[in-house]
Amino acid sequence: MKKKLAFLIFSFTLCTLQQSFACTTFASVNGANQSTLIAKNRDEHPDIQSVAVFHPDGGYAFLGMVSQQKPGAALILRSGINQYGLAIVNMAVPNPPNGGLYGDGDAFIRAVLTLNRSVAEVMGNLPSLVATNPYPEFYLLADRNQTALIELASQGQYFVTLSNGTPLYHTNNYENPAFAANNTGDLEGSTNRYDRISALMNSNSNYTLNEFQLFAHDHAAGSNDSIFRTGKKVGNPYTARTLATFIAQIPHDGSAPTVWIQFYPRPDISGSQNVFEYQLTPAFWNFPGNVKVLDSEQS
Repeated sequence: MKKKLAFLIFSFTLCTLQQSFACTTFASVNGANQSTLIAKNRDEHPDIQSVAVFHPDGGYAFLGMVSQQKPGAALILRSGINQYGLAIVNMAVPNPPNGGLYGDGDAFIRAVLTLNRSVAEVMGNLPSLVATNPYPEFYLLADRNQTALIELASQGQYFVTLSNGTPLYHTNNYENPAFAANNTGDLEGSTNRYDRISALMNSNSNYTLNEFQLFAHDHAAGSNDSIFRTGKKVGNPYTARTLATFIAQIPHDGSAPTVWIQFYPRPDISGSQNVFEYQLTPAFWNFPGNVKVLDSEQS
């Protein structure tokens, strides 16, 4: 069963941040072996990608799939999961509605992971989260028992879908009818990917990590409209395309989650694709300092 909640928040001053590109996300509490699964394909122009863990001052520890525009630049969170098994991924609004300005999702993701232990806690804190981070964006969240989808529009308006069973998924277009007029940019590509992930997610009722990996690698609609995108300029090393896949499996019984991440190097660089898997046991979170980079894309 899924419940829908709608909220309206007052408008806020926005600041300009960098544009992102297409992503596909999906989640279900009906994972194999009594688990929740959440996934994201990250689509963007190539940059520097890594996996890092964070010990923020006054907050919960979390693992993040991060990127940098250049060596030494700030780590921007693209997906993450914290020590309590709360996970979040984001999707960009290609052209923010009504002249809205871009956010990159980092501050919202960081606040969710640092200050909340469950989807329910995020829902209780959502008005203040949106007030602080009002940029148009889409977010998919998951914990051991529940998933949630947030569509954040301009002027602090947002819509939430909560699910305790029905799979949730999203691409880069508003699905809430009240926000549909805001859909701009590559709407056809986004809706094609949405229809495909919908068909895949509704073709099953109990999902394995391997099945989520197969969904992430689905290339049924060609180079630019598939879930796994090779981009409009196939073979061009700098074209926007699928750069990474993030999947978290969160057991319902409170045991250690598994995180599986794959980076896809530029086609002009030789070498194997980068695959990393982490078991988030209590010992995993024991490290000195505030930030530790675990692995980076070899490029």
